[in-house]
Amino acid sequence: IASVCYFRNLNNLKYTSTCGIIAIFIVILTSIYRLFTSPIQSPVLYTSFSSKWIEGLGKLVFAFTCHQNIFSVRNELPNNSTRNLIRLIFATILTAVIAYTTFGLSNYLLYSSSVTDNILQRYSSDTLGILIQFLYVIVMGFSYPLQIIPARMYFCYMFMPKYNNNMEYVSTRTDYRNTNLDIASISNTNQITNTNLPTSHTTTTLSETIINGIVTTFLIIATYLIVSQDIKLGIVYTIIGATASTLMCLILPALFYLRSNDNRRNIYSFLSYFIFVVGIGIFCITIIDLLVVKNK
Repeated sequence: IASVCYFRNLNNLKYTSTCGIIAIFIVILTSIYRLFTSPIQSPVLYTSFSSKWIEGLGKLVFAFTCHQNIFSVRNELPNNSTRNLIRLIFATILTAVIAYTTFGLSNYLLYSSSVTDNILQRYSSDTLGILIQFLYVIVMGFSYPLQIIPARMYFCYMFMPKYNNNMEYVSTRTDYRNTNLDIASISNTNQITNTNLPTSHTTTTLSETIINGIVTTFLIIATYLIVSQDIKLGIVYTIIGATASTLMCLILPALFYLRSNDNRRNIYSFLSYFIFVVGIGIFCITIIDLLVVKNK
């Protein structure tokens, strides 16, 4: 999987992503099958309030966080109009809700309150259980490059301004927009082929490749070192969900909209203030719960 992370664009991951989607579909179907063919525990439908509810806020936000990919997806879409992006976002959210709800509910009804953060620990060692574990690992593995590629791009843009200005590679369409070619004045394809493009895009290919390789290797090693610390999966979900995910999903989008110069609608302004307050609340409550309640 690590070798796949060295691809430049998310579009190069279409085959691995397709395999991951198929694996998700099979995992959900096998979970439903096991629910109806295995003895189930009596699920606890109602519980009193506890700190686990607060811990679950961060996990919930984390589960629906894929916002870091939106800029890469927008640049690589053939039709990246606002309407098409909105359709894509709604389709993504709807698919995630259906998949998460079906998988989570079927496992909760099967294992009740004994469900753990790492659901693989609950699966038996029979043939079906091994199949689910294998497919679950496939899903997690193929989702790893989807995080590394955008992370590499943002890392380079943040710490290497020259990379941002002179090494735009996210979309080939960006290269053509940035060239000063008058397409209407070019009469045939041969002239386009023989036209010299700006040097900023032709002389930095080797440097660009080297930087991509170095940063990708650094990110892979860093993530491996984090995993090797044997941190509980639930803690990782909670911390990331309460910090980075909350920032990307709730706080920053609200601030961007409120700071925009476009004609803002009152309803959208109200929703922006609302999700901003919710984001700050989730961040503060979850962090306090981790630092105070967990250390008692």
